[in-house]
Amino acid sequence: MDSIGPFTFIAARFWLSAFVVFPLACRELSRRDNYSVSQNFRSIFMLGAVFVLGVTLQQLGVGYTTVTNAGFLTGLYAIFTPFFAWVLFRQRPLLIIWISAIFSVAGVWLLGGAASLTLNPGDLLVIGCACFFALHTLLISHVVRRLCTPLFIAFCQYTICATISLVIALSTETVTLSGLWLAG
Repeated sequence: MDSIGPFTFIAARFWLSAFVVFPLACRELSRRDNYSVSQNFRSIFMLGAVFVLGVTLQQLGVGYTTVTNAGFLTGLYAIFTPFFAWVLFRQRPLLIIWISAIFSVAGVWLLGGAASLTLNPGDLLVIGCACFFALHTLLISHVVRRLCTPLFIAFCQYTICATISLVIALSTETVTLSGLWLAG
């Protein structure tokens, strides 16, 4: 992010992802009879919105914390997912989840130098990212099971994420080809 802003980075990353997945998504849809994109637009757009929030918080947080903390804290989505399942779907977490949560908090403390439990603003952004990724994990499992088009859903999410990020980038950042080239 030395040569481009966070939203430019996200837009470029996910336009590239959408481009790569597009032919696979088209092939997947061609094998489906009577698949209605318009009937499923709301579910797919909701997934894309949750996804872009998680990605944005992660990218912004990386600028204000260490790479180690960002990686570890993003991984907390694996711990948050069962808690969100409990709150949203009444699926009670197993004992191992509670134990894992305790070790995760201890890990954050040790990564921070074990001096205090103080989290910096970047850490808090990345924890927010982990929350959105946990919610995304729960939602995507439901939507993919219902629609049975994982590649098309991935393509749509990437496109939604790239489009929203590009709009924000164009209105808040200086987007240049030379900046993109240097970032690549």
